[in-house]
Amino acid sequence: MKTEKQMAMADAEFAERWKNRGYERGESQPFWIDLLSNVFGIETPYFSYLCRRI
Repeated sequence: MKTEKQMAMADAEFAERWKNRGYERGESQPFWIDLLSNVFGIETPYFSYLCRRI
């Protein structure tokens, strides 16, 4: 688990990385994977729900 300071730094890096990025719908899964893994520290196996249809 990341500390608040680590998350704040990762959040700023994430925002910079995704600023002015291309097509929103086409980048949806990479966006969420990047956010959840690099900012919140959630590991990849938990991302399987992103591919499920509701």
